[in-house]
Amino acid sequence: MTASTAKSPFEWLQDINDILHDEPYSIIAHGLFWTLLLFAVPFAGMGVMILTVFRVVFYLTGFSRKTISSRANKAVVITGCDSGFGYDVALQCHAMGYQVFAGCLRKDSVSALDLDGKEGLTPVLLDVCKEDDVEKLAACVTKWIVRGKEDRYLHAVVNNAGIGGNGGLVDWNNLDVYKKTMDVNFFGQVRMMQAFLPFLKEQQRIYHDARIVNMVSVAGLVPNSGFSPYSASKFAAESFSQCLRLELRGYKLKVVTMNPTFHESPLTANMGQHLRESWGRTPSQIKQKYGDEYFEKTFMMQAGLLKHITWRSSNVERDMLKAIDLLRPPTRFLTGMDAKFFFVVARMLPDWIIDFLFVHHFQTPAFLKEKKSPPTSDKKKQK
Repeated sequence: MTASTAKSPFEWLQDINDILHDEPYSIIAHGLFWTLLLFAVPFAGMGVMILTVFRVVFYLTGFSRKTISSRANKAVVITGCDSGFGYDVALQCHAMGYQVFAGCLRKDSVSALDLDGKEGLTPVLLDVCKEDDVEKLAACVTKWIVRGKEDRYLHAVVNNAGIGGNGGLVDWNNLDVYKKTMDVNFFGQVRMMQAFLPFLKEQQRIYHDARIVNMVSVAGLVPNSGFSPYSASKFAAESFSQCLRLELRGYKLKVVTMNPTFHESPLTANMGQHLRESWGRTPSQIKQKYGDEYFEKTFMMQAGLLKHITWRSSNVERDMLKAIDLLRPPTRFLTGMDAKFFFVVARMLPDWIIDFLFVHHFQTPAFLKEKKSPPTSDKKKQK
């Protein structure tokens, strides 16, 4: 028997897998699996309580609150510093003593930070969609590190740059909207990592506290109907961040993923405006199918409701600073009460429950409300 025809010693697993995909065996197996899992919940609860006690002890003893010392010789690179989280965190990192390289998309943002005249805060013109800009930023940071009289290190790369994309349904947005949103929110992070990873890996020989902080979103964990360009880009960024974390474990290089829900930012502040712009750009034939009532009652009502669960931006900024400054940061920050206690559970819910929770408020499009007259038979036409 040749190697190509040799039977695998695990062939029996193939047989079991085949059986578990046949009904009714698949239904029975699925039910038994979840029944056994739920019976194990009390034991898991006891484990969580023990873990919680340890976490409280670590906090009270200060073990989990230890921060980075001697920050002046450590660089923090932050993208998306024109406004919002990036701008505030860049200023706070500078105030804490870090050497901050703040990437800004607009020239006026660079000029505004330059006018502050803060030593140790270097604004850099940066479009994460342009490889040349990213390479120039990497060269600028490397230059600062190698020219220092004392030992200098790249402490953190914070991938914060992002856009909201357009709201609306899939057929309201053309392919360019998806490409642009992916280019900033996902490929922007990939470009930054490909530029900085070689230096970070090499640096691990002498400096072991470096980290990468990736701003994702809860939209990268749970789908959000009506925002598919944004949600798709965040799912890609989430997967990239987790793959990166696993790949870099051998280098002991930390990767922290940020998953906030809706918090005060330019993105959430202008959500209603962005939705109206998206609706305005929708082809007229598609708008007629859905109708203005559908848009107002589905999307504008949703935007109005989100204002009531848009949390203070300081919560996200505090978690970002922890990711940057803690000696032992967690691998993930879920920011927002809904992120901590709802969305983390929603990830495990069956699809039919997710469908009800996220789509039940959608109105019926206008064309589905139209009553179609039954087709007239040829005999009736002849009469």
